[in-house]
Amino acid sequence: MSIKLIRERIASLQLAIPGVKYAYSILPRGVVQSNQLPLFINFVRDGEYDHEELGDNDILHTRSFNMWLLVKPAAEGEEGESENLTEPWIETVVQYFMARPSLGNLIGVQDSYIVSDTGPKKMVWPGSSASPTGTYWGIEFRLKVIEFTQRTFATNE
Repeated sequence: MSIKLIRERIASLQLAIPGVKYAYSILPRGVVQSNQLPLFINFVRDGEYDHEELGDNDILHTRSFNMWLLVKPAAEGEEGESENLTEPWIETVVQYFMARPSLGNLIGVQDSYIVSDTGPKKMVWPGSSASPTGTYWGIEFRLKVIEFTQRTFATNE
């Protein structure tokens, strides 16, 4: 399965979470609009390959994805307001993805699960018109996706 397909599925699931206005399957080019908040930005991270779990021809492939949820520009609102708006998203996002371990029955996905979150924190996405400093209150979630793949051998191997 392709990374692109998994990223697209993750973004479509994120967009189905009530209250989320936008989800990028690929990294946006600079500008994040304030009318898109709250929004997700997804990053592809490390992959691990287990060649022994299933046998010679089958491989378990685990890939990490970092999901940034940007909720509100850091400079807006009263003291503590942005952090308080961000905090409830933790349980919402974790529960949503825990209920969808196959990423909505995506063929080839054996399991997926959120490994960790950062809690509410200030996050920077440069080049944004929504926040002149590019600083937002948000949360970073780390999602692991486990796929089953078959090894394809080259001729005469």
